[in-house]
Amino acid sequence: MTVTKDLLDPQHSIHYGFLTINQDANGFFGAYLVTNRWARPIEFRISSAVQPNKVQHILYGEGLKPFIYSEVIAKTLVEKSSQLVDLVVTDLPEVLGLRKKLDIPVVCLAKAEDAVPEGTHIITGPRGVGLHLAGTIEEAELFTHFFEGLDIDLAEPFIRIRDAVQETRKSTTRTTSAA
Repeated sequence: MTVTKDLLDPQHSIHYGFLTINQDANGFFGAYLVTNRWARPIEFRISSAVQPNKVQHILYGEGLKPFIYSEVIAKTLVEKSSQLVDLVVTDLPEVLGLRKKLDIPVVCLAKAEDAVPEGTHIITGPRGVGLHLAGTIEEAELFTHFFEGLDIDLAEPFIRIRDAVQETRKSTTRTTSAA
C-alpha cells in the first residue's frame, strides 16, 4: 500500500492501527487496535506469547527485542487483521522496524529524551505531539499536512489497549481456573 494524497481528502476513510508490545512471565505479546479517523474501535487483536530461548538471546544479542517486536509480533498482528490501515501508530521504537516488512508507514510517539531512530523522520502530529516516522520523506511531508488541524490524542488509545488486554487476560484466567 503506497500512501497517497487521498489521505488529505476529507472523504477518504482513514484507519489507524495502534500497536504495542507487553511482557509478562510467559514472554512478549502484542496488542493491536484498529480504529477509524476518530479513534473509534473497528478491530482488536492480541498475539500469543513469544518466549525466546537462551540460544536465541545469545545469537540475536541486542537485536532480539526489535526482531521479536517488529518482525514476529507486529508483522503477524497487522497481516492477520481484516482491516487495512493507512498508518500504524506505536509507543515503542522497536516496532518501527515493521516498516521494512510491510508497505505501511509507522510512527512512534516520541519523548523529548528519545534518540531519533535511524531511518526515521521527526514530524509533528496532532496536538503538537512529536512523532518518529518510519517512511519516506514524501510520506513525512504528507503526514505533516495530514495531521495539521487534526484533534486526536494518539497516546489515548494505548490506555484503552492496556485496559482491554488486562481485562482479556483476567477473563482468560477466570475461565481457565473455573474449568
